[in-house]
Amino acid sequence: MTQLPKKRLINNEEYHKMEASGIISHLERVELINGEILIIPPIKK
Repeated sequence: MTQLPKKRLINNEEYHKMEASGIISHLERVELINGEILIIPPIKK
């Protein structure tokens, strides 16, 4: 039986460290929701 990878949730402090170190750009449209980083699609006009 194959095991699926486990998900590791992150907290607000870890998210901001990732942004400060350049892993996440402040220009990216992402949000931290319930410990998961979600990519937000562009707003359509």
